[in-house]
Amino acid sequence: MKIRKIGFVGCGRIARIILRGLKKADRMPEKVFATDSRNEATQSIKALFPEITASGEGMRGFEQADLIFLAVHTHVLMNVLLAIKPVLKPGTVVCSLASKITIDKIALALGGHDLVVRMNPNAPSIVNAGYNPVSFSPSYPDSLKGDFIEFISTLGKCPVVEEKKLEAFAVISAMGPTYLWFQLFELVDLARRFGLDGEEAQAAVSSLAVGTGLTMSKSGLSPVDIQDLVPVKPLGENEEEIRKIYQAKLMPVYLKLTS
Repeated sequence: MKIRKIGFVGCGRIARIILRGLKKADRMPEKVFATDSRNEATQSIKALFPEITASGEGMRGFEQADLIFLAVHTHVLMNVLLAIKPVLKPGTVVCSLASKITIDKIALALGGHDLVVRMNPNAPSIVNAGYNPVSFSPSYPDSLKGDFIEFISTLGKCPVVEEKKLEAFAVISAMGPTYLWFQLFELVDLARRFGLDGEEAQAAVSSLAVGTGLTMSKSGLSPVDIQDLVPVKPLGENEEEIRKIYQAKLMPVYLKLTS
């Protein structure tokens, strides 16, 4: 099944990220429906993407969708499922972007719908460099999984993972950019204060971020050996403190998502 028409329940950040990524890759579907109870959200997404149909008037048009993204917060997801159930056709893929609520619960709320996916969205999808793990319902036909993966792979990597791992990916890869961006932008600011122009600063910091990740995954070296590649470590005396902050802040987030 080729994905030609999609719907978004929720017009917030994640919907905008996915649509920007699709548009950047020139892979916008032939039809996009979007709905949100917040008028400012529908107006904002229509301003960014005039070609889509967006409103706050329920699920009009969603009966045509090949794929529906549930881009809403966990606490409203069950109500959203009740709203889409009457317009859901048997061949439509339902992709939840919310945490905690399992595929089994989603399928049950939809009357046993067999094309359910959970995806952990990642902000770099906006430039087609995302990392978006997915889990399929047990009844999802293997013959159709490739079509979904091909569509999402436009946004970046799309590994298929066990559903029980999605909350771990939420803390690490979905929230992960927020742990790094403020530090990277601080380096850009320092680079400019050191005399680099804006373009040079952005290029240097972006390259170091990409290269650092590739060194971790491609060098074949151990973590100890990798961290020994650069002898000067201006933040060395603060590393243990930073590690403790990661542990203290992120473990409670994971436990909340899995409780």
